[in-house]
Amino acid sequence: MERLISLLVEHINELALFIGVLLCTPVLSRLLKILSFYLGSILNPYHKITINHYHNGNLVGSKSIRISTRDSIIEQLREIKRSEESNG
Repeated sequence: MERLISLLVEHINELALFIGVLLCTPVLSRLLKILSFYLGSILNPYHKITINHYHNGNLVGSKSIRISTRDSIIEQLREIKRSEESNG
């Protein structure tokens, strides 16, 4: 009888461990996604934004700026404006 109770308790422990691992899977996958996002931003810190200029529903022009550079966004926009003025 004692051996039967021991086997039952052991089986319940194994089942509880299995259920616990199943319940932790969504948490672990979310943590893995967060970790991969931060690791990707550290290894490849290149972020680019495209600014589209519309006038009366028509696309007039688009400008691309890089967020990850040391230059500020305002300085990048000024440089784009200067290059456009010098080109025409």
